[in-house]
Amino acid sequence: MKYAAAIVFYNPDEDAIKRISRYSNNFDEILVIDNSEKEKINIANELMHYENCLYHKMNGNEGMAKALNYAFYRAIEREYEIILTMDQDSLYTDENIKTMKDFINGNFDENVGIYSPNYSKLYFDEKLNAFIVGKPVIKKSDIKRVDFCMTSGSFVNVKALKKVLPIDDYFIGYVDNYLCARLTEMDFKLLRVGSSCFNQQVGGKVKNTIFNRIFNILHHAEIRYYYMFRNNLFLQERFKKNFLLKTRSKIDLIRIMVNIIIGEENKWKKIKACETGYKDFKRKIMGKVPDESITW
Repeated sequence: MKYAAAIVFYNPDEDAIKRISRYSNNFDEILVIDNSEKEKINIANELMHYENCLYHKMNGNEGMAKALNYAFYRAIEREYEIILTMDQDSLYTDENIKTMKDFINGNFDENVGIYSPNYSKLYFDEKLNAFIVGKPVIKKSDIKRVDFCMTSGSFVNVKALKKVLPIDDYFIGYVDNYLCARLTEMDFKLLRVGSSCFNQQVGGKVKNTIFNRIFNILHHAEIRYYYMFRNNLFLQERFKKNFLLKTRSKIDLIRIMVNIIIGEENKWKKIKACETGYKDFKRKIMGKVPDESITW
């Protein structure tokens, strides 16, 4: 099978750039999509060392949705069969990439839209000054059908993408929810493969406390909560016939507000950002937040 990988950059550090070497050995083509506000010539120069790596600079930060649309349409054009999508901060080891590819090669099903890895959340332990890996979401021996998986770490069936593109311009936040909902709407399955494991840090540096593990405190910036609140409402509107998705999305909004109130810093600013997200949803504003909306 022909495999491509797409990694989305946003002001990457040296470690993110070095991780490209890991992916270049495992895929026929590596597509690096740079959403950084300013162009850094050294990034393009460093990536030139990899023959199968293509660097594409977006026009500033155009968001995750546009970056993924670019990657997916290129995968279709180049006739790849599977494309892995990654963000710059996530780490997917050679061993686990190989495990997933072996599984797909031996069990490929054209009705599966995404093969998603097992994952563990990362929590920061201040005493150890290191990240602690949480419990995997499923057993390593399990293969589970799910209705949602994160974009980062997902192996996506390119033929399935032909039936669901483009992704609506949510910019960031709920982009992966949208893609999963579109695929399931078109009767594609989403599979989580327990034997291929992946560590994921979502949001800011989350301290390793029982409180944070129970309430899933994210410590996002205010602007991220704007997108999460706004795009959650757009998702509910777009998939209003999907009762399960609508119910979970409404619960998600409640969870966001409760978590801000009980566990976040800068509570008022984050609540204000959510309120602005609601107002921009009512005004049907998608894409990047307008400058005039940033009032928090």
